[in-house]
Amino acid sequence: MINTKIIYSSVGAEQVSYEELKRIPATKKSETHQPIQHHIVVDAIIKSLQLHGKYEIFNETYGISHKGERCFCIIILRDKNSRPDYDITYICRNSNDMAFSLRIGTGSIVGICSNMDFVCEIEVFAKHTKNIMDNFQDRIIPLNKQVFNYVNLLHKKYDLYKDTIIDEKEAHHLIIESVKAKALTKTKILEVEKEWNNPSYSYMGHPNSAWSLFNANTHVNKGLNYADLIPRTKRLHKVFDNYFEVGMEDRI
Repeated sequence: MINTKIIYSSVGAEQVSYEELKRIPATKKSETHQPIQHHIVVDAIIKSLQLHGKYEIFNETYGISHKGERCFCIIILRDKNSRPDYDITYICRNSNDMAFSLRIGTGSIVGICSNMDFVCEIEVFAKHTKNIMDNFQDRIIPLNKQVFNYVNLLHKKYDLYKDTIIDEKEAHHLIIESVKAKALTKTKILEVEKEWNNPSYSYMGHPNSAWSLFNANTHVNKGLNYADLIPRTKRLHKVFDNYFEVGMEDRI
C-alpha cells in the first residue's frame, strides 16, 4: 500500500531510461537563458535526497517530449528499514525550450502531465538564469526538510487511523460527509460501504478501522480521470482530518 496517490499522464511524451536522458543535450535559446541537461537536474535531486540516509530510491520514471527539450520525472523513495506501506513521491519537470521553469514537488497526492499540469502540496521552482543550479540547490534542501517533517506527521496520523476502530454509524457518517464535501459522489455510497465491509485488498489495518474506510473511498474513486481524482482525494483527506482531529487519542 503506497500512501502517496500518483497521477501521471504522458499525452504524447516518450518514456526513456536514465541513460537515454543523459544523452539529451541542452542548447541555449538566448543570452540570458541557461539550459540544464535533464539528467543533471535528476542527479541534483537524488544527491540531496541521499543526504537523508533513512530513504532509498525505489523507482524512477522519466518522460520526454518536444524532441527532448522537456522532461517529466517521478522519483519514489522508500524507507530502508521499515514501513513498506509508505512511500514518498517527488515529481519534477524541466524545460530547455523556455516553456516553463524547473519545478519539483511532493505531497500525499501528486499529479504530473506533459500537457503542463503539475499538482502537489509542497513545491519549489527555479528559473533558467545564470545561477539556476545554485538557486535550485538552495531551495531543495529546505524542501526536503519540510517533506520529511510532513511525512513523519503523516505516519502518526495514518497509524492513528489504523488503530482507530469505527462502527457502522460512524462509517456511514464519514461517507455522507465525504459526499457533502464533494470527495465522493452519491452514486458511489453503496460501493464504498461494500468495499469497507468486504475489502478487495489488505489495507494493513483493522478491517473496521478508519484507515480501511479511507482506503475504501480511494479504491472506489480509482476509475476517475486525474483532473477529478486529485481534488476529490484532497477533500477526502480534509474530511477525515476534521473528523478525527479532536479526541482521537481517547478512542484508541
